[in-house]
Formats: sequence, structure tokens, C-alpha cells
Amino acid sequence: VTVAKTITPGQGYLTAGQQFIAQIPATVAGFPATTVNPTQVVVTDSDALSADWWDLYDATQLTQLGIPGNASLTVQYQTAPGVWTNLPGAIGLTAPPQYRTIDIPSSLSGSITGLRFVYDALSGQSFAPGSTFQPNITFTTRAVTRSSSTPIGSVPTNATIPGPGSGTTDVVQRANCGSADASATSPALSATTANTSPCAGVNLVPLGGGSGTGPDLVDKSLNPIALTERTQATATGTLNWSTGGLTGIAQQYVTETGAAGGPATSASLGTSFFNTFDLTRIAPITKTSDPAIAYDTLAAVELFNGQTGVWTPVTISGATSWDGPTSGSTVFPGYTLSASERSTTTGVRFLFEESPNRASVLTPGSLTQPAVGSGVTATQNRRPITLTFQLRDVLRSDGTTPVLYNDLYNTSTPGQIHNTVTSDACLTDFVAGVCADGFSTTDGADIALLNATATITTTKTWSGGPIGVPPSGTPAADYPSTRATLDVTNNGPQLVNSITATEPSPGVLPGDAAFAGSAFDAFTLTDIAGVTAPQGATATELILTYADGTTSSPYTIAQATALTAADLVNVVGISATSTGRIQPTTSGNTNGRLRIVIDLQLRETYRSDPATAVAAGSVPNTLIGQLADPSIETAGTCADSPVTPSPAPNTVIDCDSAAMQITNTQTRTVTAAKSFAPDSQQYENESDTFTMNIAGTPGGTARSNQVQLTDQSPAFFNAYSFAGLASTFAIASPANRVMVEVLTGGTYAVAPDNSLTLTGGTWQTVVGTAGTAWKSAAQARTALPGGTASSTATLAGGGLVTYGAIQGVRFTYQRVAAASVNDPAAALLLFENPATPTLNAAVSIQRRTALVTGGPVPTDLAGNSPAPGTT
Repeated sequence: VTVAKTITPGQGYLTAGQQFIAQIPATVAGFPATTVNPTQVVVTDSDALSADWWDLYDATQLTQLGIPGNASLTVQYQTAPGVWTNLPGAIGLTAPPQYRTIDIPSSLSGSITGLRFVYDALSGQSFAPGSTFQPNITFTTRAVTRSSSTPIGSVPTNATIPGPGSGTTDVVQRANCGSADASATSPALSATTANTSPCAGVNLVPLGGGSGTGPDLVDKSLNPIALTERTQATATGTLNWSTGGLTGIAQQYVTETGAAGGPATSASLGTSFFNTFDLTRIAPITKTSDPAIAYDTLAAVELFNGQTGVWTPVTISGATSWDGPTSGSTVFPGYTLSASERSTTTGVRFLFEESPNRASVLTPGSLTQPAVGSGVTATQNRRPITLTFQLRDVLRSDGTTPVLYNDLYNTSTPGQIHNTVTSDACLTDFVAGVCADGFSTTDGADIALLNATATITTTKTWSGGPIGVPPSGTPAADYPSTRATLDVTNNGPQLVNSITATEPSPGVLPGDAAFAGSAFDAFTLTDIAGVTAPQGATATELILTYADGTTSSPYTIAQATALTAADLVNVVGISATSTGRIQPTTSGNTNGRLRIVIDLQLRETYRSDPATAVAAGSVPNTLIGQLADPSIETAGTCADSPVTPSPAPNTVIDCDSAAMQITNTQTRTVTAAKSFAPDSQQYENESDTFTMNIAGTPGGTARSNQVQLTDQSPAFFNAYSFAGLASTFAIASPANRVMVEVLTGGTYAVAPDNSLTLTGGTWQTVVGTAGTAWKSAAQARTALPGGTASSTATLAGGGLVTYGAIQGVRFTYQRVAAASVNDPAAALLLFENPATPTLNAAVSIQRRTALVTGGPVPTDLAGNSPAPGTT
């Protein structure tokens, strides 16, 4: 017979209650060592072989004893050398079950000095070579030595092992040996006793004193290790904890304290990480991120209220604790703090304990899983708890002082902030959060604040030009209008307290000669068409400057955009300021942009000289933008401005200019376009509907008030039928109505050269259900819905026309007052802002089953004759 021994873990702490599992596998040797199969195998572990071991350890459990199917097992113990007694509950054990775990009564374990495991073959059977028997004993360190009652913490060290870094650690080292015997009854033979070689051992590290450092229960890390001030950026804090290898831990707290000595109250916030950061979220704890949670219970998650000094349990869907064995893959679902909780939380703690349901998830025969009753899962492998922190804009302690990179916080280095975590492992339950017999570890990590370099972009666009001066005698109301878009953008990286756009820039407001350089000398503000505040703005105010040098009271966005042309006639300047915590623009979004859109109408005469008509030339104008925040280092120039402004403290400024060209000539143009979707993939015998887009765009220096689009191609309508307006049919602003006419009644004629002409025919107006000729886009779609060649449309006068009989279409677009869309006598308004809308008529078209002129509709297949009117 052979025997071996291993003990896990191989290292622990010199304190009572630490558990180690000794495995003593014995194997019947093969031939020729074994020629007769034994009928009994005895495996022994006693103080006769390992007196020093048994002086420090008690046997407390027979763990996952494997019982062969052809054997019975009786376990015996001794309290005096050589006197063996059957252990109650461990007599004549047979399989099934294959594995048994037997607790040794505490009344016995302290006096037992040896155990032996007697495996007897069942009647008529024997143990063949290779049969293996595996007793397992859980040993627990005693409070005092067996021989002298010396407290275990005072047992002198007797060996050294490599320590952290390049040093060594003094340890108490003890070896444990075992033996095995085998015998047969017929013939009566006994094998030579086999002893373990080498013997197994455990190193016990002293807790404190000497070279002992105690268990390392927790580490702290922060990622990233630096954040830019005033960005409200987040950092991930990871609390990596374990029992440090200790067994018998009844409960263990892991506490994000934020400061040495415990979470801060209102009086001690200056020392806390939470003076500059908020806790925003606790990440889920899963069996993937923390495999050991499968055996434990997260008994509580609590937030520390720094204002009241009270720990408050987190409740999720009614639950205040989360059990590993009875949960799915996610044990703790994660928790996002409310705004109220963020404002008061200066600490969070997690309480772990052994699950009462641990037995239900243990695998029979496994010695790597924590035993029932061994406490919080004993391991030195770190178990992560992940927290999300958000950088505050202002100190929690006073709510007004900005958090800046160059100030001192809870370290001696400007901009460096220290965070602290503590873990307390208790051998008994905590009482009011206090442990009478436990261990504690504190760790910390630093995060640095970086200087923010605010950047600003100011952009001005002025569309609608060039514009021509209308002929003399044109009413002032009919003078052309233009649109200016004023953008000021916070490009970050930080959030800022305010963003301002001022039009025009300093140097062209009242007091300067004749408003030189100002758009408001040659133009009149007629509309504040829109104001879009940036993300993070809690208020936006607009102030108007009048020609007499006075200014308005602040307007809200709603109030400013409701002002009429009459209200604005004397305005010569506009400034908008958004306050709050203005977000930066990132990744192409417009979060940090303040936008003002204004309409400016050309004046007959200069505002500064009412006797002089506005003449041709370029009218420049400058917009100034400003960001303000305590984190901003004063910067910026405005070279485009007639008078260069100086930025105020903690602001950055930027300018941009645009010009409007005024001419003495009046021109009017239009650009036509046509497209199909799809523009191919039309197959023989296929008549699917597709879309034809007819478009026109007015242009020139003079404004238009009507655009007409006409399509009456004989070759096209010979092969394709009108099929209604497409569902995408719309009217581009500022046009707001359309009249649709159709050509019918013409005659197609095919010439000898295959050319095609249409003679005769009449344009007729399509009307709506109420007989309206002028319609909105929706009304037009209703009057000409999608259909087939047999569908009909109603014509002015009451007649009907089938779609298949339509030989051309015409769309006339106009702009009128919104309330007068259907009024044929409504006064026409100019196309302005934009003055050059692209008006697109989306028409549904369907291939005809046969040409109107006769014969099939041919494809472009080689050899086919071209359709009339095509080549």
C-alpha cells in the first residue's frame, strides 16, 4: 500500500479558527508489490507521527469522505495513545451516498489526538491493486496549544518564508504525517506500514508584532487616475477585497469611507474624497465578476448620510439582502443613486456573510468549495466591488467653491485627492457595526485634477444674398429679407457657468459714428426666429439694445421669439446669455452650442442717415462670443471687431464676421432638376410604382413669390402612367401651398423618324374635396392619392380624369399667410429665409401595360425597337 498527503491552503494566519483540509489518499499497490488482494485498508493520522501538528490543531470535520462501492468505512479516534474508539455517526458507512461529510462534536474535537479510517471489504469481496481510499480531515487552529495552553498568537516562529518584495516573513511551521496499512484475512497477510514522505505542512503567519503584518483584506484603485476640472467626468473605483485567506469569518464589511477614520459628516467633509466627488452608481455583482459570491450572502448595502450621520440600507424591489446560492448569474443587480442620495452620501458599505443556503450548491466530493460553517468564503483571490464616482463642480462642504486643479483638498499636493477604503473581518457578528474580535485593513488611492483649457468657437452665417435694391417706389414692406444665424459653442473640455452671444460686437453700438460696421444701419430686425439654448442651461436671457442707447429688460426665449416686427423696429443689438452648467460639444453633437436666428430686412434708407438711400456695397457685421467659468484662464481676441474688446477675468472670447452683398441690379433665376428612385431595374412585364422627383430652385438678387414646375414629355407619358403623389410629397418652406394641374385630351402623333409629338390637350386644375385649387401638401396628397391607371382625380368644374389619361403635370408653388392657404385671392409673400428653397414634387409613376400609341412598352434589350420619341 502507498500513502500521500496534501494540505490546503498551505499558508494561513497564526490565530484561532483557521481551517485547513488534509487529504490522505492511500492506494493498494500494483503487482508485484501486491500478490494477494487485501480485504482491509487502514489510514491513520495521529500525534504518534505529528505531535507538533496536533499541538496546534483540532480535527473538526471529516470532509467529503469517499466510500468505495465495495467497502464499509468506520472512523475511529484516540484521546490517549493507541486507544481507539469508534466515532459516533461514522461506523459501518457504505455507499450510497458516495461522499459523506461528518462534523466531529465540539465536545470531542478538543481531546482527539488521532484519527484512523478503517476500510473493510464487503462480504466476498476484496480490494484490487489500484484501489484508492481518500480520507479528508478538516483541521482548525486551536486557541491555545494542547501541551502548554500557550495562546496560539504567542507561539514562537520557527521558520522563514519569502515575504512581500525581497524580504522574508517569520512563520510558525508545522508538518503533518500519515500512514496506511493493508491486510488480507485469507491467507492472513499484512503489508508493511506505509508512511507519507514527504509530510505535508502549513505555514502560519503571525498577526501583528515581529514580522507579522496581519491579513490584507482590501485594495483600492481608481481609474483613470486623473480628471479634468469642471468636467463632471467620472472615475471608476474598485474595492478589491477578500478574507485574506482567513477562515471562520462570520461577517465582513467592505466600506468606502472616502476618508481615514470613517465616512465624513458635515463637520469633517474637508478630509473626505466626497467633498469633491459624488457616488453615482454601484455596479452589479455577478458570479462571473465574483465567483465566491455563489457561496455567500450580501447581507446589506448601506449608504452613509453625511448630514445625519446614519447608515441607510439600500432597497431594490423590496430586497435589502442578496443571496448567492439562490440567485441567478447576477446576485446584486446594481444600484443608481438618486439625486437626493448623491447629495448626502459620503460613504457606502457592503456586509458579506456565509449563505445559509451554501450546502445546496456544494458539489459532492469537491474539496475546493468552502465548507458549510466555515464563514465568508476564505480566499486570497480578490473579489471586486465597482463604484462610479462623478467629479463635482463645487465643494460639497459649502456648495459654492469651485473644484479647481490648483487648490488643496485632503492631501498636501494641489489638485490631488485621496480616497480610502476599509475592510473589517469579524469572527463573530458585528454589534452596531463594531467587531469585538476581528481584523481590519485600510487602503487608498489618489486621483489628480488637471487644468482645463476652455476653447470657444463663434460662427456667424448670413444667408439670402446677394440682394438687389428694389426699384424706387417699392413699399418698404416688400424689401427683401435675409437671415443671420449666430452660433457660440463651448468646445470644452469642461462645462462652463455661462455662454454669451452678442450681435453686433462692441464698437458698433450707439455712441459710434452712424453705427459704422453694423448690420442694423442698413437692415431692420424683423424677427427673432429662434433661440436654442445649449445642454445644461438652466436659464437663458436675451437683452435688446435700442437705437437711443437704452436696453430692454431681460427676455426669456419664449418672450423674445414672440416679439413682432413692430416691437423690434428700433433694435440695433441683441445679446443672449445661457447660464447653468453648459455642456461641451463633443463627437460632432451640438450640446454646447447657443444659437440665435434673426431675420434682417433691407432698409430703404440708412438708420443713421434717413435721407440717404441704402446703396450697393458690402455690409460686414461681427458676432462676439464669450464663455465664463472659474476654471477659465482669461484669453481670447476679437480682431474682426472695430474695437478690440478685452476679455473679463475668467472668460474666453472669440469673434466671427459675415457680410451681406447689396447690388443695384435685380436678377431672377431658376434651376430645374429631375430624378427617379429607383432609376433602373425596370424589367419586362414589370409595372411596379416608382418615384419621379421634379424640382426647381429660385435664385438671383430679386426675390420670387412663385415657382412653377412642368413635366409634359410625350415620350415619357406615352410609356408611363401618372400614379398619384408619392407619400413623401411635401412643400419646402417658406412656400406653403401648391396648385396641381394635369394635361389631358391631347393627341400623340408618331412621325416617320420615330419622333413623337402631342397636339391639343388642356391643362385642368385638380381640386380637393372642398373644391379647393390651392392646397397644403397634405391636402394635395389627399386629392391625388397613390393609385393605378384606373384611379381618378377630381377637376375644377366637377369632372373626373383617370390617372392613365394624364399626359403631363404642373405644380405651382406660392407663399401666403398661414391662414390663407386655400384662398385663391390671398396676397403673395416673397420667398425669404430661405429665399432659394428647392421645391420638389414627388410623383408616383407606373409603367403602362402598353404604349398609348400602341404596342408593348419596350425595354432597352439589344434588338428591341426604340419607343416613339426615344432613340
